[in-house]
Amino acid sequence: MSDTETNEALIARLTDERSPVRASTEPLTGAAASEAGRAFLLGKCGSDAAIEEADRVAGA
Repeated sequence: MSDTETNEALIARLTDERSPVRASTEPLTGAAASEAGRAFLLGKCGSDAAIEEADRVAGA
């Protein structure tokens, strides 16, 4: 299977409304979700100041 065919198959699977979506872990809620989200953003942005700047630039 070529890369194009593989990508087309992936696109078809991801856009098919009948395709089940499976969580890789149990969903987080409340404080645990907040902490995980903050840790993710810190990992991507590096600091609270960088997160705030990204929010400002995005218009959040």
